Amino acid sequence: MTARPIIDRRPGRSSSAISGPVPDRTVARARALRDLLKNQMSAIVDFCDDAIIAKTLDGIIVAWNPAADRMYGYSAQEAIGKPITFLYPPDASGELALILWRIRRRERIHHFETVRVRKDGSRIHVSLTISPILGPRGRVLGASVIARDITAKKIAEEEARQREAHLRLLIEQVPVAFWTTDQDLRITSCGGSALAAIGLKPNQFEDASLFDREATTSPETPAVVAHRRVIAGERVEYETSRLGRVFHARVEALRDAKSNIIGCIGVALDITERKKSEERVQYLATHDSLTDLGNYRLLVEAFDGELRRSDRTGRPFCVLLLDMDALKTVNDQYGHLVGSRALCRLARVLRGHCRSIDTAARYGGDEFAVLLVETEKEVASRVAERIAEQLAADGEKPPLSVSIGVAMYPGDGRTTETLLAAADRALYAKKSHIQRSASSLP
Repeated sequence: MTARPIIDRRPGRSSSAISGPVPDRTVARARALRDLLKNQMSAIVDFCDDAIIAKTLDGIIVAWNPAADRMYGYSAQEAIGKPITFLYPPDASGELALILWRIRRRERIHHFETVRVRKDGSRIHVSLTISPILGPRGRVLGASVIARDITAKKIAEEEARQREAHLRLLIEQVPVAFWTTDQDLRITSCGGSALAAIGLKPNQFEDASLFDREATTSPETPAVVAHRRVIAGERVEYETSRLGRVFHARVEALRDAKSNIIGCIGVALDITERKKSEERVQYLATHDSLTDLGNYRLLVEAFDGELRRSDRTGRPFCVLLLDMDALKTVNDQYGHLVGSRALCRLARVLRGHCRSIDTAARYGGDEFAVLLVETEKEVASRVAERIAEQLAADGEKPPLSVSIGVAMYPGDGRTTETLLAAADRALYAKKSHIQRSASSLP
């Protein structure tokens, strides 16, 4: 509702420029019209949903409509004659002086939002429109106040503000980056706490192209390919990395109100720590905890890969099967800690003789295996000799020795099982030869 100044015109005065006597019929009609308007205005005030209050320049309430009763909980009998400040909370006591100062200056106050106190002590948010009441010759006699309860609106605004604050806090704390692009893959917004980890600032690439953000000119870059697929109507997920951080990105179509695709919207979660954990779990699942060499599972996987590659290339590979001599004697004489240390000494020698493409693994309790990629049997035999020599000459106590069997693909077998079996036969043939030689000594 909009309030207008209420002007009390002096009776008997006419603004008409026509002089002379006014017919009785005209006067009667004017009075009837005035009474009708007065009754209609009274009805409007009584049935208005907004509280309407009139007060003097001293702040004393002189009028109070039914909506004010409903809004504040006071009846007209309770409110009229009281200072308007009885509705004010203690922290708003200074408002009245400012309001009356402006009213005396004939100013209207529009949509002044403040807080008032109901009869039950609860606080409500109100929007006030305050207008001066003018008397004869335009003199300010008081003020009319139209009050609208905006408590529900304020609560909704506060809830929205809190949701926005929580969302902002979530965005700031969760390691994500988010962005939007137009159809030409020009970035229209960019933010998220994950940007700091890769040396970027929010909106640093706004108005730049996706190629600039990815530091590439290639249309085959995974991020560019993903966004072009999204523009075509797909939903795409992919992994990307930058400055040592790994991200899982998800990109979807950005649509307008008519569901037309106008660009892309993407979010990337920093999964660096998760990837490290997964890699650690995978490492533990494929490596021996004592020697830190591969375990039987890793050895079998390496065999499978090398068998497929050799079938394609026609190149041979070899496997060494190693058994530490007299490990039981070492355990019995020096204890299991020394025995475990002996296994680690052999593992250290194997790592020193393996290329990055080879695989060294602890095959069993005291048995080890080495897969030598693209290696002839003659070369593998020399590697086996160097391993045995270095282990024997490592300078630690007790001295150790190892027996080694060699098998080559495809001559000694074409599967993992047949190759390991061939290497095992060669190993025990050598071990038996050493034992016979030892027993023949005087």
